[in-house]
Amino acid sequence: MWPFRPDRLTDVFSEEEIRALLLLGEEVGSAVTFVEALPDGGFRSLDPHPRRDERRPDPFCSFFRHGLVGAEPAFAGADAACAECEQSLARLLLRPPDGYRGDPSWRRCHMGLVDFQSPVEVGGRVIGSVIAGRVVREDAARERIRKIVARIGAQTRAEQGDVAIRPASEKVRRRLSQEIADVPEATDDLPRRLADFARRLGDLAARQFRVKQLVVEEDLLAVVERWPREVPPSTGDLRRQMAATLDLIRGRLGIDYLAFMARRPGGLDDESDVRLPLIAESGLAQAVGARKIGLIRDRIRFEPDGAMEMASRGRDTVIAVIGALVEEVQTSNGLKDTLAGAAFCAPIELRPGREVAVFFGRPGSTVPPVEEDHVLLVRLAASLARRYYALALEVDRGRIADRARKRDEQADKLRGTLQEIKAAEREARETKGFTDFDAPKLVRSRVEQAAEAASARGVEIDSRSLPDRLPVRAHRAMIGEALDLLLRFGIERSLPTRQGGSPSPVRVFLKKGTKTVTFGVEAIGELLSSDERRRLLRRPARARRGRQDGDGAGERPRGSDPDAPDLDLAFRVARRHRGRFRLESERLHRFDDDPKRWVARLELTLELPATVVRMKEGGKAGRQA
Repeated sequence: MWPFRPDRLTDVFSEEEIRALLLLGEEVGSAVTFVEALPDGGFRSLDPHPRRDERRPDPFCSFFRHGLVGAEPAFAGADAACAECEQSLARLLLRPPDGYRGDPSWRRCHMGLVDFQSPVEVGGRVIGSVIAGRVVREDAARERIRKIVARIGAQTRAEQGDVAIRPASEKVRRRLSQEIADVPEATDDLPRRLADFARRLGDLAARQFRVKQLVVEEDLLAVVERWPREVPPSTGDLRRQMAATLDLIRGRLGIDYLAFMARRPGGLDDESDVRLPLIAESGLAQAVGARKIGLIRDRIRFEPDGAMEMASRGRDTVIAVIGALVEEVQTSNGLKDTLAGAAFCAPIELRPGREVAVFFGRPGSTVPPVEEDHVLLVRLAASLARRYYALALEVDRGRIADRARKRDEQADKLRGTLQEIKAAEREARETKGFTDFDAPKLVRSRVEQAAEAASARGVEIDSRSLPDRLPVRAHRAMIGEALDLLLRFGIERSLPTRQGGSPSPVRVFLKKGTKTVTFGVEAIGELLSSDERRRLLRRPARARRGRQDGDGAGERPRGSDPDAPDLDLAFRVARRHRGRFRLESERLHRFDDDPKRWVARLELTLELPATVVRMKEGGKAGRQA
């Protein structure tokens, strides 16, 4: 709402923020709570933790207000009586008497304890107050409090007030009387600390309010900028679109009317026509009962560079523009008075011949606008003017629509051609370095190279399930290096299935599906933990794409951990072929000597789509392996 000014603390802070600020209040030296006024004239406490001992020990008040005997209150009616007492204290600041200067004040509560209070101000407006204390000002006051405690439940109706307090038993009364000795005595600097905390809270609220105000303003400007960009079929549709946008702006700003006056597109070339007729309005018809208004521009030219400066003068600008009004037959007599009472008028000139005047009615709030508010209104008017003329010219000139349609058709053809070119370039780029080779032969050669490392660990490599022949076209070097990586990983992780046995064989397999070709290694090893699995499966950064061609495919990327398995290569190979790399870990049974550890089946697969890895049933693939 414009001009928006916060009236309460909850206009600025959320419940979570208030809870955090209450914890910061411990620096005052006493538990604090916030109080704000309600629209109906009442008051409410904003302490999400009414049991103050959750933040700072306060045994007397905590037991008196919230103590329990079984499931029943120790002092029935005490919480309501204390809340009523806090509201009477808050009324002193939130409804201050004449001559009040905003200094911290104090007051004894109905139990004889002293509470201090300081106002929280934003822009000279009191939006709440901070209450702290529950102390005694002198040691002699403790005896008066004991007398009050002794009379709880025995007062007359006049002494009790609106809320009667009843102790559950004499035992709880004695306990409450014992807590009086622990009530702290007020220090001399408590009011100063409280006032300093309230001042800093007001400064924070002012900054928070400004942030919220900017968010609301930018959101409103974004809505106007997203005004439908489709060309309306007629001038009437354009006016209706404009009126709908004005309705939205008027509702967001909370003003009584909004009037948009501008040259019609048909009169842009006619220099003799200087009228700015009413194009669209929201709420003005209800105010004056008129829909056709003539406005003659003043002799002063509203230059684009000076529009913001003129608008910042507020009322002077409104009076200058109103002076150019010309009453027409259809114009009601109250139009000038209504527009003269506008809170602001934004004169905008996009360029000579394209002038706009936007009148903003008065806001529903009684708070007067300030200069900072005018900037938003000028920006709104400028956005409306740009969108109006951009769409109005399209509506008025049909040939532009025909030209745009032809341009779109040509653009579609160019886009189609460009997509074909890009597809061809992408296919050439993706298949760079691809050759025809026999996949099983490549796997067997990599198995032979890994045999020595496997023998050193006592591990056998089982490649009996490989097919006799499977010609493919893919990046042979990258797939070969990926196979070396998978075999090395399987050999290093291989363990015996039972304690005292030899390591289980590492099985190598190659599967041909209808849509995929899968290279895989299976081993029996220890189950991977979640942390280890995440570390192994961290994906390579996209910045490494430049290394995906043939040369340097197996190099470790910069910055990687030299001790961690380099599974990045498997990811890069999968991405180069538009496939995926997977690492599965399936539990089999627990270790014999350590029940907390598991033996698992480890399976690493490199699954490549047949659309990229093109399988050939004959040709020279086998001879080129």
